[in-house]
Amino acid sequence: MTTLVTGAAGGIGSAMAEALEAAGHRVLRHDLRPSRNGGAMDLLGDLNDAAVCADVQALVDAERIDLVVAAHGIAGAEALATIAPSTTERIMGANTLSVFRLYDAVAPGLARRDGTFIAVASQAGLVGEANNGVYCASKFALIGWLRGIDRTRTAADPRIRMICPGATDTPLLQQAFQGMADSAGVTYEEILDGRQRQIPAGRLGRTTDLAAATVWLATLRAPRSLVAAVTGGEVLY
Repeated sequence: MTTLVTGAAGGIGSAMAEALEAAGHRVLRHDLRPSRNGGAMDLLGDLNDAAVCADVQALVDAERIDLVVAAHGIAGAEALATIAPSTTERIMGANTLSVFRLYDAVAPGLARRDGTFIAVASQAGLVGEANNGVYCASKFALIGWLRGIDRTRTAADPRIRMICPGATDTPLLQQAFQGMADSAGVTYEEILDGRQRQIPAGRLGRTTDLAAATVWLATLRAPRSLVAAVTGGEVLY
């Protein structure tokens, strides 16, 4: 199977790419910019740019890609009362609109090869979180988009799977927790401790947890769209 992973320079995306390679996939990587650790990307650019989406579409066809994993995204934890409109637009663009545009670009090629589209949402797209409203909205929108597609999709369309990670130990989560702490007037450590106490598994998630879920979802042939909440039991879905 040939796979494209977007956001492959990030903590979650890179772990997913590595796990898929270990499972036998030929993996191509995309991100907004090169990896900080020197890992090569096959394609760079903003997925809200029509020219970049055209490049992705051409890559999917040329390389006969049959699995696309949309693992890109940004944090944005801040109180609704103080978040700037420009920040709201940036979060919604990166986390929501770019996924819609990516799917529109790759769906025809995936459909021709009976392929699958996997997107990374969040448990913040299943339940609301304090001082994280815009980020929640960006992820709730992905779940709503999926449910809307379910109303009209046919057997000829690509399969769609959505992964909803819980609190996963990455630089993105650290940034989000710091934003929550700043908005609430508490310390980062207080936010971290409070969150860990809510997780039945007793720890933050690991990128390897999400990578394993991605490999598993890629094997499922059921045509119906699926949502997988990988949250350590904090949010059940």
